[in-house]
Amino acid sequence: MCRDYRPLNLITPHNKYPMPILNNIGYSNNYTIVHLRQGFNQIVLLAKDRKKTTFHGSNKLWEWLVMPFGLKNAPFFFQRIMDQVLKGAYFLKCYINDVLMHSKGLPQHLAHLEELFKKLHKVNMKIHPKKCEFVVTSIIYLGHIILPNGIMAH
Repeated sequence: MCRDYRPLNLITPHNKYPMPILNNIGYSNNYTIVHLRQGFNQIVLLAKDRKKTTFHGSNKLWEWLVMPFGLKNAPFFFQRIMDQVLKGAYFLKCYINDVLMHSKGLPQHLAHLEELFKKLHKVNMKIHPKKCEFVVTSIIYLGHIILPNGIMAH
């Protein structure tokens, strides 16, 4: 469900956060994309911020307990959290709710996949298995075709 947060977004200071740089990934042999299930809705709102999301329904006032869609800075905030969750894993690139993993060989890739799942489990992040692509030799990510011999525009 998405509410109209335009009035709140008008008074919210704008936040910026860079897209991931896709360097050093086009020379791997295995790729996986893990899609996070309902990404924003996995982020719990602070109690003091919940009142900002109040809406009326069924003759009651409701407020979100998790980050709803439609908030101006939600993508930047979520990206910042994901970068913290995946920190230190050079083989992972994340943009919003899609995590790209790259490795040289299959044994390394499986070890990296296990590490990714441990990182996501630690912060209780859920994935959407039907939207994931596991252990492929080429992949499309953020408008790029990524192959073992390099990267090109899609």
